Amino acid sequence: PARRGGVGQALAGGVSSGFVLFMVSQVAGQFGKSGALPVGLAAWAPAAAGMMLALALLLHLEDG
Repeated sequence: PARRGGVGQALAGGVSSGFVLFMVSQVAGQFGKSGALPVGLAAWAPAAAGMMLALALLLHLEDG
């Protein structure tokens, strides 16, 4: 996207992705502390969410 002049769009996407991952991390941490989720699942949830977000973005950009 940056090669086509979409620097602002890439910046906004990066900031919003970071915010979403931060929120997933906070929510998963609270669920893990309260016992609503197993601790292992709560620990891996932000990484899994980040991987799914990155894969979705990659597939969208490559396939159109």
